[in-house]
Amino acid sequence: MDSGSPINEQEMLIYFPPSDQEALFDADAKRLIDRAAAQIDPASGQPFTGDRLLQRVAQMHFGGSGIPIDALVSDISGKLSVKSYGEKAANDYQQALATLGCS
Repeated sequence: MDSGSPINEQEMLIYFPPSDQEALFDADAKRLIDRAAAQIDPASGQPFTGDRLLQRVAQMHFGGSGIPIDALVSDISGKLSVKSYGEKAANDYQQALATLGCS
């Protein structure tokens, strides 16, 4: 790795094992949740909670932590805006809960 030469999948797993990858993802998700929960939802004038918190966290995951709330900017394909990505993520989460019988 220090030589700058490409590494294969097996070498990557040695130096960056799945447990480290999961810990990094979990820490990033927690930072996004904490940041979103401290923001005010312009739709309600209150801090983000519930589905709107899910939407906001997904928006920040998709567009970066500094992305404006409910931004209408889209990905390069133009299929998803930041706002629609957040709505889709919250909807998918609710459907998954319903499928598991947790709603």
